[in-house]
Amino acid sequence: MSVIEQASGPSQLAGPAGGWSGAAPSQSAGVAPSAERGSMRVAVDRLLLLAAREAFEVRGDGFSRRVEVGRAIVISRPGRVFLSSEAAGGEPSTAAMLCRNQWQAALMARFRTPKRLRHAATLVACDASLASAIGRASEDEVRALLIDGLAVADRAIGDIWEVSLSLKRATDFILAHPATDCSPGKVASQAGMTLKTLHRQARTYLGMTPAAFVREVRLEAAHRSLCSGRDSRSVGRMAADYGFTSGAAFARAYIGRYGEPPADARARAVRALG
Repeated sequence: MSVIEQASGPSQLAGPAGGWSGAAPSQSAGVAPSAERGSMRVAVDRLLLLAAREAFEVRGDGFSRRVEVGRAIVISRPGRVFLSSEAAGGEPSTAAMLCRNQWQAALMARFRTPKRLRHAATLVACDASLASAIGRASEDEVRALLIDGLAVADRAIGDIWEVSLSLKRATDFILAHPATDCSPGKVASQAGMTLKTLHRQARTYLGMTPAAFVREVRLEAAHRSLCSGRDSRSVGRMAADYGFTSGAAFARAYIGRYGEPPADARARAVRALG
């Protein structure tokens, strides 16, 4: 699966999430008449993924794209989009709404680079695994399939992603020094940006606050240490090293993230080492 092309427009749309409605928008210039299937409003905290069962056109204020069978499209700009198809009856596409914040967090986990889709509407090839997953698999599974496909194209096409270099300096510092002072003020200073800019870009590219990102990085670092089976620090010592207020607070966060107490994770790793 690879990215085929991107389409963008100057519109700035907004609105709450909603289902397909019976709205009948006017036809775009140069587009042959087709059967209107309604509209959907994409909320600012969501992405819309549509996979073609039959060819259809999707339009927003500033972009209009035709999606052929075997393709899918990711609508990354919030606002109302309109779907139309030349075929009568049936649904021309399957749809999935993805949480924008979790999408951004998954991108960061996959690439270790703060990035987001550059364009309002990104067309991708839609292989059988992604097509069958939409509407059936969990949101996490659909997101992983889509990101993996875009990762392949990322090596060949340079304009799929928009990257914040200043935020990358901030995330690089956090990733390299999870056990040191990673307060927002310290991180902003290390990255050469204002605190306000750090918070704004973290929300935009990571889908979370700087403090939440630090917490995730620290939990992951602790998880790797515990699962190695070779880290001799106590759970309480590890909690203090990674900036948690207590061993109990660390255990609660760890269980919430990984589904088991940190002591159990360590014991299993030690047993595996024999």
